[in-house]
Amino acid sequence: MSNQEIREIIDKNQAEIQATFKEIIDSVDTNLETERKASIENEFQELNEFLEKLKTGPVYIALFGKTGAGKSSIANSLIGADIATINSDEPMQKNIPYIKEPWNIVDVQGVMGDPIYEKIAIDEAHKSHGLIFVIDGEPFSPELKLFECVHNAVPNIPKIVFVNKWDVKEFQHDENELQFVRQKIREKMGKFVKAPDDIIYGSARIKQNGAMVRQELPQLLNKMYEDAGTLGQVMNILDPAHRAENASQNISNKILATIKRYQEIASQPSFNI
Repeated sequence: MSNQEIREIIDKNQAEIQATFKEIIDSVDTNLETERKASIENEFQELNEFLEKLKTGPVYIALFGKTGAGKSSIANSLIGADIATINSDEPMQKNIPYIKEPWNIVDVQGVMGDPIYEKIAIDEAHKSHGLIFVIDGEPFSPELKLFECVHNAVPNIPKIVFVNKWDVKEFQHDENELQFVRQKIREKMGKFVKAPDDIIYGSARIKQNGAMVRQELPQLLNKMYEDAGTLGQVMNILDPAHRAENASQNISNKILATIKRYQEIASQPSFNI
């Protein structure tokens, strides 16, 4: 489904929602039902903001991390194609977008300390449906400063920590050493995510027959779909991994569920509908 088709579906549903919302609000005795009226208005506002964000089209994900952590490899794995150039030796001079419908994945330059770069990173975070903080082991001061800067600016945007190149760690360390690394990562990165299992371990590329080969990342995709906030809603509606049959039906189901919620609030005894 194209971005234009998605926008047309959303515009149509927004008009229907506004009509339903007006009908319910007009039925309420505003002198007695201020609290419940406010509840319906809040539900409507949240849904409308969500639909406006869907109109941006693709699933918008920003990748943050140091140079060489493997952000471009992760972009390729999520998109399912080798469209991101992988060069871990040169620091990026600008943000790099990787676009393939329904994805828009941005590799954000990992330079902190300069107010201009910090503003660029924060601006990118504000546009995103979700953020992925990429590390390749225990993070240290420069990485943590980047993550803290972004997290403090957008505390409510969903975040996932992806520990990349985990196959290398598994090759280099025994299980006790791996447990120690995991513990250090949890201690330093746990404050950026809602729950410990929002820290995902994997490898976007592994060496096979002498060549680095792109890998699927089902554990990362699953976490993005399962997110309880905006990221999960966008993933399940736009469905970039094609897990559902019909994006249009997904949007309609979201609309119907919210309208039903309006009606449930309005049908409580003290409403006159």
